[in-house]
Amino acid sequence: MELKNEIADYSFNQQQNNYQNIINFAPVGFYQSARDGKITMANEEFASLFGYTQKELLLGKNISDFYFDTAERERLIAKYDVSPKPEVKNIEVKFKKKDGTAIWILMTSRAIKNKEGITKSYDGFIIDITDRKKAQDLQAESELQLETFVDASSSMIYIKDENQKYLKVNKSICDFFNQTEKEIKHKSDDEIQENPFGKDFGSTDKKALVNKEKIVEIKQFGNHIFEINKFPLQIGSKIRTAGILRDITERKKQESIQHFLYEISELSFSENSLSHYLGKIHQEIKKFISADNFYVAIYDNSSQEYSFPYCIDAIAEYPKNYTSKLEGSLTNLVRETQKGKIIVGEDQEQVYADNNAEVIEEPSAAWMGAPIINKQTEEVIGVIAVQDYLNLNAYNEDDLKVLEIIAHNIGVFIKRVEYIELLKSAKEQAEESKLVYESLFNENASAMILVDAKNAKIEDANQSACDFYGYSKKEICSLFLKDISADNKSAILNDISKTRQNKKHNAEYKHKLSNKKIKYVEVFSGEIIRNGKSFIYSIINDISHRKEAEWEIHRLNSAINQSLSPIAVTDLNGIIIYVNPGYCYSSGYTQQELIGQPASIHKSGTTAPEVYKNLWDTIKSGKVWKGEMTNRKKNGEFYIEQVNISPVYNDENILSNYIKVSRDITDDLRIKDELVQAKEKAEESDRLKSAFLMNMSHEIRTPMNGILGFTDLLQDSNLSGEERDEFIDIIKQSGDRLLNTVNDLIDISMIEAGQIKISKTKLNISKQVENLYHFFKPEAEKKGLKLELIHPSKNMDMLIETDEAKFASILTNLIKNAIKYSNKGNIQINYEYLDGKENEFIKFSVKDEGIGIPPNKIDRIFNRFEQADIANSKVYEGSGIGLSIAKAYVEALGGQIWAESEKDKGSNFQFTIPVSTTKQKHSVPKNLQN
Repeated sequence: MELKNEIADYSFNQQQNNYQNIINFAPVGFYQSARDGKITMANEEFASLFGYTQKELLLGKNISDFYFDTAERERLIAKYDVSPKPEVKNIEVKFKKKDGTAIWILMTSRAIKNKEGITKSYDGFIIDITDRKKAQDLQAESELQLETFVDASSSMIYIKDENQKYLKVNKSICDFFNQTEKEIKHKSDDEIQENPFGKDFGSTDKKALVNKEKIVEIKQFGNHIFEINKFPLQIGSKIRTAGILRDITERKKQESIQHFLYEISELSFSENSLSHYLGKIHQEIKKFISADNFYVAIYDNSSQEYSFPYCIDAIAEYPKNYTSKLEGSLTNLVRETQKGKIIVGEDQEQVYADNNAEVIEEPSAAWMGAPIINKQTEEVIGVIAVQDYLNLNAYNEDDLKVLEIIAHNIGVFIKRVEYIELLKSAKEQAEESKLVYESLFNENASAMILVDAKNAKIEDANQSACDFYGYSKKEICSLFLKDISADNKSAILNDISKTRQNKKHNAEYKHKLSNKKIKYVEVFSGEIIRNGKSFIYSIINDISHRKEAEWEIHRLNSAINQSLSPIAVTDLNGIIIYVNPGYCYSSGYTQQELIGQPASIHKSGTTAPEVYKNLWDTIKSGKVWKGEMTNRKKNGEFYIEQVNISPVYNDENILSNYIKVSRDITDDLRIKDELVQAKEKAEESDRLKSAFLMNMSHEIRTPMNGILGFTDLLQDSNLSGEERDEFIDIIKQSGDRLLNTVNDLIDISMIEAGQIKISKTKLNISKQVENLYHFFKPEAEKKGLKLELIHPSKNMDMLIETDEAKFASILTNLIKNAIKYSNKGNIQINYEYLDGKENEFIKFSVKDEGIGIPPNKIDRIFNRFEQADIANSKVYEGSGIGLSIAKAYVEALGGQIWAESEKDKGSNFQFTIPVSTTKQKHSVPKNLQN
């Protein structure tokens, strides 16, 4: 029986040893802890993850201490340890290492329970997932940036799945559909009610996805024309269809205008009847300008009356051959001022009132007119006008420019017809036709060139083309199309052939400027015949910015695809209406918990009310608010966010929402403070080193060169006694200067080492100052300066307890500097007694009329190795540390030093020394005691 028990014990011990070995050598961390958290077992991997070299060091510690939030363990136990049976739970938890740094852990844990279902202990495995969490954060930030860009775009942008159902639509599409994103998402085009795109819009989406190609379409929805780009887009492991719709209505309008102006040019060559000519203009202009009500009034200078060769009006009717003086009318106003005008609403009545004229034209909501001018005489011969009886905003400045060009061509046409009727001369007709062409060609704001259809040589170019390509007219007319094109020659010739076959052609190209830069252009071309020869006219529009925008969308789409940064959208009252997954992850709330809640749900109570007031004042005024605030997560954890809140406007430019983009910068702020301190310390060390080497090199070599040089000269036996004395004097001065430098270095070294020794004795300030005055007076007079000593009282001695040597060094440095930096004027030494509320001081000042100190350098003069005029510091010898020594001594004696200065007018250096215990107050004049 005993043998069986021994065998059973041995088998149990062997299994336990095997289990222990498996745990110890496992590649993941393993632990066991008591219910109260005390660690009873841990393997080497567990110890290594938390920065311990031996697992034994962990035994006895409480596992709660390793949670980043020490209360998190109890919250997890309360949440997950609720079943009477043991259950395995996988939980992502933020822990901290031995050194306090954060580490994210995937913990697989279970509760060990007794027969009654009561937890006795816990065990589990842990894995370091910190790198994965960082990658998730980067992905969240990228997706946030993409989301922000797409929603802010004025173009309509969407993404569809393989079944052509919408996965993502931006705000522009929602506005165009007049539906919410929720009403559109996860539906195909034929499932969306009242879809402005139509049921068949998605057919080419599928084609782009299947063929993996970009498809470009031009379609009209309602009154708007769109350029549609559809292309495959990889999101993660799946291929989706993306689409961008750009409103090109205005561009198409401009294209129509350009083609219309060329048609006028062609019409001017073939039409001879003014009424027919005006009728055709009227039919064409109605395509892009409100011109149902249209008339042309021709002015006869002799009769001072207007006739109407063409007049169409929905309300007013005028008999044939109707004439009128139109005094005080809008028409007459344009003729007299020789300027085109747009006159709206009540402004029309004001025109009549200003001219005391009777209202003879039917009042309209908007009226626009342009003068018809005889280009030869510069005389206004008539007016072309359109009017809209309903729409106050019918016309704009661009419409007026078009009307003015038409008026110009009518003036030319009228003149040409007059030549035909009067002279019947083909030569005159050709010249007038050429004038029409040149007016359209040369005065056009778009770049235009005329190309020989046979050899592609540029025959003519307007000034806009010269400006665009960077050539003179002579230079550009010597080039061929291949010289300005970055495309291959065969493509150029092929497009010329297409233009001649179809009479018109448009395409996108890459063109070269004179400076070798490449520009993307859109070219509209047509064929014209001149003197029996075929030419291609081309209107060239720079679309480089549009291309860059398209590329930027593509680049941003790729770069931002992984963003997981938090973003939220609120209404004008701060109620949350949208949050992205990154926002939910950052705050700890689910999307359902946040939607409909005020943004103040995150308030921590630590951010000042003034910050929130400034925030609301800023965004309500339409500006972007940027700042930092401390917020609270769902679990109660505080964190600092860098926040950008931007106002969002709808199509009517009315404020509709706010967008919040944020980033947790709690760790960033800590790291930034550490980096700034390290940087400042390194820069200060480098600057002092450079200043020391530069100043000491000059201050040691200069006097040393003087000593060595004049010592060599003294060896010359031919020197006179006077020269020898002069050289000896120079050697002595150089030696003194070198000694001063060495003394300064010793002083500053002691100051830097904190070894300033103060030896206080009773000192008669009056006598000490007077001694220094007499000592420096000859030196000042030698430079032509007047050194003055101003006593506070003639019969007064001031006694204080201070360090005599330090005091003498301070005043000596200031007097020497005053003499050094003064070339004329007076130097005043002054001192006075100050009796403060708590302390008593003597204030000293040294005032000169020297070179002074610039205001931007006054704060630097007490720095070591610096002189006020850094650029000319070598003009004035010295180590540059005299003032820093003086400042250190003054502060060591318990006083203060400062300077007042004005460049080119002089300086006043002042310092105070405490009286300490001994003073003769009776000798201080009453007017100085305060």
